[in-house]
Amino acid sequence: MKELEISKSFLIYATEILGNTDNGISTINILKYCNAYSVQFSVDIPISSLDDKFDNKGNKKFNNKREILYKNLENFSAKQQFFIISELCEISDIKKNPEVLEVKKELYERYSNLLPHKASDELLIMKTENNLKNYSKVYDIYIKAIENFEQNKENRHILDDMRLSLELLLKEILNNNKSMENQFSEIGKILKERGISDEIRNLFVKMLDYYSKYQNNNVKHDSQINEMEVKYIIEQTSIFINFIIDIFEVNKEIIL
Repeated sequence: MKELEISKSFLIYATEILGNTDNGISTINILKYCNAYSVQFSVDIPISSLDDKFDNKGNKKFNNKREILYKNLENFSAKQQFFIISELCEISDIKKNPEVLEVKKELYERYSNLLPHKASDELLIMKTENNLKNYSKVYDIYIKAIENFEQNKENRHILDDMRLSLELLLKEILNNNKSMENQFSEIGKILKERGISDEIRNLFVKMLDYYSKYQNNNVKHDSQINEMEVKYIIEQTSIFINFIIDIFEVNKEIIL
């Protein structure tokens, strides 16, 4: 399903208010925030400093700070744009400005489908989505589980998909076809080679063990699972996925 897009006209409207000459975000802070979001979401932006005023052909890239914000925002996905605009509206110096309040109101009314996931801290979910971009099968299953949770689908299926996304990721990264329960020793070995302390290594493997046991004991008994438990499993799965990718991707040569 194609992601809802934030219209060009709304982006212009929002950036005109947020970058207002008299009471908007300063040029320096716009650049600071844009660079921070660029790093956070691994997105290249065309204007990262005032030195980027001209392109390779000598054409002017921007005339003012509003254009800096707009042209940088264009490079982010709709969900990321939603998140960024929403956060910028909360900057202490401008958040009580009636026009800024109206921008946020319009953002939520028009693009509620892009609201951060109710499953968890939106940053955690968005980081996981971004980390999974090179693992298409895992990504699809993970996103399906998130969407099912938001649509109040059966908890059993959500838990099952969360487990499956993690298990498939481990199989792909470790280049084997073992079940999650049979990956613990291999994971521990790689973590040790990576220089992870005994305490963190044992904690991580133990948590994976309890995670696996919980899944095995509860997936078949949906009626006993409450929403808070499902939310916790989604968050924990996301933490596992991000840690695994951060650790194992950096050290592919060790695994291979």
